[in-house]
This record gives sequence, C-alpha cells and structure tokens, in this order.
Amino acid sequence: MTLDPTTARRRATVRLLQKAQHAVPAFVLVGHGIAALREGAHGWHLALAIAEVAVSAAVFVAFARAIRDHRAQLKKGGVPHVHTGIDWVDILLGAMLFTEAWAKYMETAHLARPTIVLGIVMIVFGLFGGKFIAWKQARSNN
Repeated sequence: MTLDPTTARRRATVRLLQKAQHAVPAFVLVGHGIAALREGAHGWHLALAIAEVAVSAAVFVAFARAIRDHRAQLKKGGVPHVHTGIDWVDILLGAMLFTEAWAKYMETAHLARPTIVLGIVMIVFGLFGGKFIAWKQARSNN
C-alpha cells in the first residue's frame, strides 16, 4: 500500500505534532531545574537540577532540528519519509521521563513506575521505531 504524497505529508506532520505533545513538559522540567539551581541545591539535588536543565535543553535542540528537517523536506517539494535510523527526539524524551521519575522520587520517595515504563518504551521506539514502521509498510505491500 503506497500512500499518496498528500497523505504522507500529513502523517509526517502529525508524527511531529505528537512529538511536540511530549516535548512540552520539558518547559516545566527546565523551570524546575533552574529554580533548584537558584535556591542553591547541593548533593543529589544539584545533580538532579543539572540533569533537568541538560535533558530539557537537549530535547529542545533535538525537536528544533526535527522541525527544521521536516520543513526542509516539505520546502523541496518532497514527501517526508520515515527514516529507519535512530530518532533522537524519542530517545531524549525517554531520558526526560527518567529525569522526571528521578525528581518525583527525590521529592516523595515514591518510584514512578508508569513514567519509567513510558521512558523505556520511548527509548525503544527511538532506537527501533523506524524499523517497525518500515517492516509494517513492507508487510502491507505484500
């Protein structure tokens, strides 16, 4: 089943918007990290604050690059394609989820298992998601 170019463009844009939905909490996480640094965090809290700022910044950069690449493909008139390589946005979103789980644990001494599982899923999709989609498309073409 081959998609027409318009449908392929729409699907690529929707995939990007789904990533944006997951990237929005990075604004909260960076704010939390900066607030902790301003308050003079030390020890593990300092390490957590630095991790919050660093991971959020990495998510912002990776997402900005994904938008830039998407717009460049559309500007050329091409159809955005699903790459089978590593998706750094998903991997960094998984790292952000682990950082959020660590922050919750530091505040409440409660292990946020659903957040950890979601982080693992995001990293797996970041590593193998393109291959899953390519496999599904090849299977539907047969």
